[in-house]
Amino acid sequence: MSAPSPRRRNRAAALSDRDIAVLRTLDSFRLATGEHVRRLHFTDGSPVTRARRCRSVLKRLTDHGHIGRLDRQIGGLHAGSQGFVYSLRGRGSGVLARIDGTEPRRNRGEPGERFVAHVLAITELYVRLSEATTPSDRHELLSFDPEPTCWRRYPAPHGGTVVIRPDAFLRIADAEYEDAFFVEQDMATESLVTLRAKCQGYVAYWRSGSEQARSGVFPKVIWIVPNQRRAEGVRQIVGRMAQSERALFAVATDADALDALLPIETTPPTMKGGNDS
Repeated sequence: MSAPSPRRRNRAAALSDRDIAVLRTLDSFRLATGEHVRRLHFTDGSPVTRARRCRSVLKRLTDHGHIGRLDRQIGGLHAGSQGFVYSLRGRGSGVLARIDGTEPRRNRGEPGERFVAHVLAITELYVRLSEATTPSDRHELLSFDPEPTCWRRYPAPHGGTVVIRPDAFLRIADAEYEDAFFVEQDMATESLVTLRAKCQGYVAYWRSGSEQARSGVFPKVIWIVPNQRRAEGVRQIVGRMAQSERALFAVATDADALDALLPIETTPPTMKGGNDS
């Protein structure tokens, strides 16, 4: 493979650290709104200044082919660039590939509405956690791995490989403890039968001991659902499990997610991060 031309190297070098950070966000989470980008990467100055700077950077990165935006908007007709949904594009992927020494990713077509809503819900959770775990806060967000980075593969009992596909894996610390969570972001688009099967999959993974061997603890599996009615349905599924299995799961609505992930009171060590096998 030939070396990149000086012109291409100069284009990459011309990107600021914040530009690269925006590209990395889109690379990790696949989709983000302009509002997500503003809340994550434009935190200095007045609200008007932050919004203006964010619009300028998004336009420049879009015009130069580093990122692209979907045809749809989020937040209504007057949301402006903050309501557009952005993704990484060929030139942006190429920049990160050259920095990291990896292969650039291929562009994908326009995703479906359900996919977009689900991915943006995970991005929103990450943004909310980032805002709630500032250096002055008692909690620290140690890591947040969205799918597919957070997926787990382990040997099946009778041969082959099983894959557990959480929507995210995250680690949060306070002054005394560290918590780990597998996140299932439910959009109420799947049947409760499907959710029951997913819960059983996590139980099988817990019983395999693979995660405990990997990290020393099994993460709590938290279902984040859109409303209380859906939460009750998931709680009924969990409630029919054995007591040791029920301890693996927690259920929260979107509105209560941060309270579940960042509790004010310290939980005893035996309850942190789920159960060991």
